[in-house]
Amino acid sequence: SGILSFYFSSGYMMDCTLWFGDCLRVLTDARVIEPRSVDLIYLDPPFNSKRDYNIVHESGTQETMFGDTWAWGDEQEVGLDYIQKQDVGTSKLLDNLLDFTDGMKPLQAYLAFMAPRLLACREVLKPTGSIYLHCDPTAGHYLKLVMDAVFGAMKFRNDIVWKSSFGSRNDARQRYGRGRDSLLYYSDQDSFFEPNKIPLSQDVVDAWYRYEDDDGRRYNVGNITAPGGRGYEYEFLGVTRVWRYPPSRMNELLEQGLIVHESTVAGSKRKVAGMKRYLDDSKGRVPTEVWDDIRPLNRRAKERLGYPTQKPLALLDRVVSSSSREGDLVLDPFCGCGTAAVASANLGRRFIGVDVAPKAVELMRWRVQEFCGFDPIVHGLPYDFESAKALARPDRSDLHRASRDFERWSVERIPGAQSNVRQTGDRGLDGTARVDMDGVSARNRPVFGFQAKGGVNVGRPDADAFSGALEAAGCEAGLLIVVEKSRADQIRSAIGRQPIVRLGEWSGPRIGIWSIESHFEGAEPNVPPFVGRTETQALLAARAWQRQLGK
Repeated sequence: SGILSFYFSSGYMMDCTLWFGDCLRVLTDARVIEPRSVDLIYLDPPFNSKRDYNIVHESGTQETMFGDTWAWGDEQEVGLDYIQKQDVGTSKLLDNLLDFTDGMKPLQAYLAFMAPRLLACREVLKPTGSIYLHCDPTAGHYLKLVMDAVFGAMKFRNDIVWKSSFGSRNDARQRYGRGRDSLLYYSDQDSFFEPNKIPLSQDVVDAWYRYEDDDGRRYNVGNITAPGGRGYEYEFLGVTRVWRYPPSRMNELLEQGLIVHESTVAGSKRKVAGMKRYLDDSKGRVPTEVWDDIRPLNRRAKERLGYPTQKPLALLDRVVSSSSREGDLVLDPFCGCGTAAVASANLGRRFIGVDVAPKAVELMRWRVQEFCGFDPIVHGLPYDFESAKALARPDRSDLHRASRDFERWSVERIPGAQSNVRQTGDRGLDGTARVDMDGVSARNRPVFGFQAKGGVNVGRPDADAFSGALEAAGCEAGLLIVVEKSRADQIRSAIGRQPIVRLGEWSGPRIGIWSIESHFEGAEPNVPPFVGRTETQALLAARAWQRQLGK
């Protein structure tokens, strides 16, 4: 199909694949993921936070990576249609939720987006698989109802609270400070679950291990009577009880100095014998559903990439190791910068990651290669002109592709440009960028608009519509992106001479025309410098990899 499907030579791990595109299309295409084949799903989707999230570049500049603001659009209608066909129960619940939230349009749009994608997750998850949905209190209580409907309330295991902030976040006058996320954990009774133990907290050590041997070893005293009366009844050190161990074993413990009694330990007042349990023999404890031992990433963390919403690797290590075995298949349908991919690869799991943002997929690929030592298989990102045309004009049978993927990818070829990932409320634009001008505050910097057209019949009417969209959005100028150079030349001739716009030291036509064919020939568009145009090392490496692949 021309879409990137590059398989590396033997010696590389072949079971880590990354997909660019909407996870609903990827998950519902059996050619991509077989039904009931995934052992563990972790997803960290948008939270309906009503804010934009920025990636911080090495230069210190910031660029919007994705928006978490919601409006009803085509993807909600497609999602409702999918749910109605797949699951009557979930469809009824969602209808009730939409009725209940009448008047809260962004929340309705968010729930109509999430519900079909959670349903698609169920279709690829094994009956014995597990799923962790990462959310926060913004809409987590609504998502809990959707998860109950999709996976079954009986499969709910925990609402894990992760302390995602350790600072003082008294960020509102009428509420307590916020600082926690939720991981809604669902599994079957036959699902694999073996959580690694964690070290005891200092408070627990101080409270439990209050005694010291002569050699300084700290210990507590454990009960050695038999639970429920099931044991060995006899007299030991003057006391008759039902003991946990037979007399021979008790005498061994006594000879080893492990019995605590008023007759064996100076100063002890114990009349019923207990047993020493040393701190240095402790293997720790099984985590509770309150995870306050994994700290969020701070600005100086070595693993920090500058990606918004990046989670610490330790968090994903715990999820992956607790609910999957070596060789199992792990899926993250909102993969972001790829923390779940790195955790899975490092722990010997197979992995599938999906994201709708081109830069996220590029970053994922670089991160796996850099920190795991192999190149994952990447699908959906063009690496030459022919694969870009295939992305712009997908075959009707290629269900995991859509024209919006071309729009997102092509806009983000421009350093500093941000595509409209949600494609709703965009006023006809596929992306925007803030012009970088000295002495002008961020809010007052001019806005530059983008529109990408992948069709073969793009012409003067499209340019006129783009002009109107720029005016409606308050953009000073814009760039119309098409596929072929010949089409770009035809549109330039059709629209004639354009007014010249001056933005700082840059000047150019109000509507510029640029082609993806020119991009692969190394001819970049005439656009002003944008805020965030300095790419991270990761993205630069990913771009270089794509160019090399095209050769």
